[in-house]
Amino acid sequence: GSFGTDPQNNMLYAQDAYQGVLGLSLNQTTGALTTVWNRPDWRTTDYFSLVGPANQRVLISQYLNPDITSSAGALQTALNSGKYTETVEWANASTGATILRPPSSAYTPSTALGSLPNLGYGGLIYMMGNTGSIYFYRPEALSN
Repeated sequence: GSFGTDPQNNMLYAQDAYQGVLGLSLNQTTGALTTVWNRPDWRTTDYFSLVGPANQRVLISQYLNPDITSSAGALQTALNSGKYTETVEWANASTGATILRPPSSAYTPSTALGSLPNLGYGGLIYMMGNTGSIYFYRPEALSN
């Protein structure tokens, strides 16, 4: 698992490839942790990037193709072999709700496990592929 922190919003983010992603509220006075949201569908092995002002924070991380998560054994086999596809998830850091996830037709081959979605100019996200490729993701406004 890996974590992300947002001290301005008293939030921690945790992930486990087998359990999904959690948004936790941290009371910085008492140390109490409370689950704010839970996304068992969001499987990732990567760290989180947080962007935006405190009142509009966006959480970004890898989103593993759900086709490989039918069982813990299937997931472990796919992760060990690198034979899976993925994309990037942009989520509301306060609620965990998906803001943007490219369609499954746009999933890319696997990237390095435990990596960080690298933030670039113009909203680009760079992910390092296991076969030497670099994948670029960019949020775009939808047209009607």
